[in-house]
Amino acid sequence: MPPLLDVTGLSKVFRLRGPNPFHRRRLTAVAAVDLVLAPGETLGVVGESGCGKSTLGRLIVGDLAPSAGTVRLARRPVSAMTRKERARLVQPIVQDPRATLDPRWRIGALLAEPLVIHGQRNGSADRVREALASVRLPPDIADRLPHQISGGQAQRLAIARALLPEPRLLVCDEALSALDAAVQADIVHLLRRVQAERDTAMLFISHDLDLVRHLSHRVAVMYLGRIVEIGPVDRIGTRQSHPYTRALIGAAPRIDPHRRRTKRATLEGETPSPIDPPPGCAFQTRCPLAIDRCRIQVPPPVRVGPGQIVHCHLAEPAGRDHPPLHRLAGD
Repeated sequence: MPPLLDVTGLSKVFRLRGPNPFHRRRLTAVAAVDLVLAPGETLGVVGESGCGKSTLGRLIVGDLAPSAGTVRLARRPVSAMTRKERARLVQPIVQDPRATLDPRWRIGALLAEPLVIHGQRNGSADRVREALASVRLPPDIADRLPHQISGGQAQRLAIARALLPEPRLLVCDEALSALDAAVQADIVHLLRRVQAERDTAMLFISHDLDLVRHLSHRVAVMYLGRIVEIGPVDRIGTRQSHPYTRALIGAAPRIDPHRRRTKRATLEGETPSPIDPPPGCAFQTRCPLAIDRCRIQVPPPVRVGPGQIVHCHLAEPAGRDHPPLHRLAGD
């Protein structure tokens, strides 16, 4: 079965104005990203703030034009689609849904607007009621204004609005970060139910690695615009994982007081500027394992396990007798 989403060599470079009007600096937000996503699959994308996660999401949705590479949805380039065609295939769910709601409009009118825009005015009232029911919102909420609903209800409303065109892909960009734990769990359950019922694929972007691992089938780890590791959720952070992945997991807080204390990889130093990235491996300035080759050559992708690819010069292909990366790190 062909993938629903196929991203190849995707890059985005922004040109910034500097003090010299004749010299513009270049900010590389996304660099040479490759990934695929199957129907009904959830791919989590994690990394520190500023690593390019949100820019990647906007490129896939079609809000930004790539500087290089292609994004294909259902085997068609996103760049060749009209806005209506994209809306039928992919919909975003953003971090702050209230920012997208006109405070003067009733909830029902806000939900019906996309249907009217796409020429589906007939039966829109029934579709709105069905959309509200699908996210477990009462029908009378359609008569309220945005300031009269809670944060959790606003997030459910954002999901309902995204589902109205019946897209095949949802791009969730920090969609749960502003919610408390109880509401997060409720929304996660809702997304899973919607996915099971509609076979909808999801790209789930978040800085919360635990949440991503809980919701996703596979995880992609980004650093300074590049994917440094991608693989099944149960293999991320084990044996041959990238040093950055292990440091990212080690930096996450642990709230279980009964969990045995072990030495963990640490994440030290500051992320280099995307305006002036280091040569070679993007992580080499913070990596405790960096060797001379890391400072001059971008590491190639290495398949280290079933479905697991790591971009690291010290990674060894699956099947070879080699020490795991975490042992080299002294963990």
